[in-house]
Amino acid sequence: MRAGNLSLGAKDFLAVLMPGVVLLYAAMELHSIKDLIATDDGGVTTLVFAAAAYGVGSLAYAIGATLDWLHEPTVALFVRPKHAKRVELLEGSMDNVKQQMIKAHPAYVSSAAPEFSNKSFFYDYLRLNSPSAASLLEALESRQKLFRTFYVVLVIISLDAALTGKFSLSLWTIIGAIACFGFYNHARADWRYRLCKLTLLAALPKMLPGGPASSVAAIGGSPGTLP
Repeated sequence: MRAGNLSLGAKDFLAVLMPGVVLLYAAMELHSIKDLIATDDGGVTTLVFAAAAYGVGSLAYAIGATLDWLHEPTVALFVRPKHAKRVELLEGSMDNVKQQMIKAHPAYVSSAAPEFSNKSFFYDYLRLNSPSAASLLEALESRQKLFRTFYVVLVIISLDAALTGKFSLSLWTIIGAIACFGFYNHARADWRYRLCKLTLLAALPKMLPGGPASSVAAIGGSPGTLP
């Protein structure tokens, strides 16, 4: 096992540990349960707190992952209409792009290839063919997952605060949750747009003999009309 496999990545730190720290600290304050993790050794207490925070953060992360379906019906509330339309138009052309990529790369042709979701297909293509583009997408993905986990955490804290009679805290945390949900929506729309755009820039000029102009024509557009 390599040492790098044991390191805590930026995505884990941002989307799991930080929200976990906030949720655990809030629970300790609301329910006066600090003694549950307190020890005589400050260093051990810190390690126990970090492990517990990572655990509750992982739970909040998992809950958030099941709520991605909320993005589509609410994206118009938090993203500028022009940008939302740009994402919609670009994604609408990507099924045809995938078929062009499969035809241009015989190694991809199989009965299963058309069944791959566009997200996994294009993301894996960029990982193999454009690591710099994949790194950019990973950074954007970390940001959206951070806000996704934080809005789940803040909703939990708001509900907990309301149940314990701290209505002012409940109000402020639900406002924060709505703000985080808005940031998550915007970040996710940006990620979807960048995935499609980077795939076009990385793949199509290599696939078609006419270069970028014929690449655009192949998906039903004309030069200069890419969103």
